[in-house]
Amino acid sequence: MAIHHDSYLLATFGEPRLFAAWLRCVLPPELQARLNWTTLRRVGERHTGLRLRSGTVDLVFAIDLADGTARLLVFVEHRSHRALDLHDTMLRYAVHLQHVARRDWPDQPTFALGVVMSHGEGPPELLPRSAMAAGDEAAAPWLPFQPRIAVLVDHLNHHGEAELLARAMPPAARLAQVALRFLAAWDGPTTIDAIGRWADLLREVAEEDRALGSDHLEAFFGYVLQANATAIEDLQMAIDKHLQEQRGSFMSTAEKLRAEGLARGLERGRVEGRVEGRVDALRRLLIRRFGPLPPSAEAQLAAASQPELDQWLDRVLDAANLSAVFHPTASR
Repeated sequence: MAIHHDSYLLATFGEPRLFAAWLRCVLPPELQARLNWTTLRRVGERHTGLRLRSGTVDLVFAIDLADGTARLLVFVEHRSHRALDLHDTMLRYAVHLQHVARRDWPDQPTFALGVVMSHGEGPPELLPRSAMAAGDEAAAPWLPFQPRIAVLVDHLNHHGEAELLARAMPPAARLAQVALRFLAAWDGPTTIDAIGRWADLLREVAEEDRALGSDHLEAFFGYVLQANATAIEDLQMAIDKHLQEQRGSFMSTAEKLRAEGLARGLERGRVEGRVEGRVDALRRLLIRRFGPLPPSAEAQLAAASQPELDQWLDRVLDAANLSAVFHPTASR
């Protein structure tokens, strides 16, 4: 996942006020009524030791139940692409969080609720990875016995622009979701047109930033410059036209990104995206040809460079076995 998606999500929904508004959009009303919303607070990774062996929960919030009998840990996974490991990742997070809760809060029961915000090409895959690798017919008899987790999913691609803009959320939250939903797929001119359509919303975010001392508009400008090929000069002209009073904020963002080497960062993001796509494609082919992959093969995929992945993709269709893909000399 490209880091700029995560950074923008954390800068927005890491704020309890905005997180609560989004959670109310996805949580069924009967569950909303069971929570004491005044107790919602973000749980820091350092505070509760949430670092996991193979990844970190994107966001974790704690909230007390309305009757005071227990607390709920809401953990969020953000995906900008369709991944095969989502179910197993969420299950691992939930088990780990329950373990941490028993250690840190032994005096009160704690429940865990997983929520996914996604904006990839397709909806998230929420079957155990072993089931997807085996196929429907082979997996069906065994699925009832596998550890499973149910999660809430907010797949932004199921919603149109007008629907996201009309959500009952503060301006910064609505802006973030419509930006995450569309900007990565848009070119510069399309993005500039959207700035015009969103001008009223952008002004609302600016007013909110002034009132609360936040910087969500600056975060949005930074995301625009990293999400697609919109030129800084074109974006500056759009701001002069629709948001002239925000020129100073935008220019500070632009200069900051230049100073940090935006071009290098964008190129690195493109390379990482290509590598991630190759890993997913190669994994699918390997599983189809040779069955579920052993941990050693998964480790090689995770650590592979782009040239290595290209070599393995070239070999996979002709290889007699898994070893011949990764170590053709040794398998002869």
